[in-house]
Amino acid sequence: MKRRRRDFKNPQDSTKDSRSCYDLEYDKAFIEASFASQYGIRLRQEPNISLAEFLNLLSGLCGETPLGRIVAIRMEKDPKVVKEFGAWEKKIRAEWAHFKAQHSQHNLRQSKNTGATEGKTAQNIFKELFAKK
Repeated sequence: MKRRRRDFKNPQDSTKDSRSCYDLEYDKAFIEASFASQYGIRLRQEPNISLAEFLNLLSGLCGETPLGRIVAIRMEKDPKVVKEFGAWEKKIRAEWAHFKAQHSQHNLRQSKNTGATEGKTAQNIFKELFAKK
């Protein structure tokens, strides 16, 4: 079986996994803007895009897209680089840390109560997020 490549993969550091640095719902606006800028796709106007195709396109986003830049800020580990961040980058990191802390507690409670699979959850979120309104 062919393995999916990691999203926004940095060829020099294959140990980083950016999937933990974005959330389909939380980063909805960045995802939509990234698809528009890189692929020219308006997600709300694409009624027939499958979840598999969406995930393939998402994993192919480059670091120069809005989501790519946000993920790079969230993933930065070098303390010297982080220290040089401006107010906007620091705010992005702080908001993400806060979201992850709250979200991980919520997911733990929800998974104990529902037992829902990750794929099913992702598919439902995808349908809700990008449905025509």
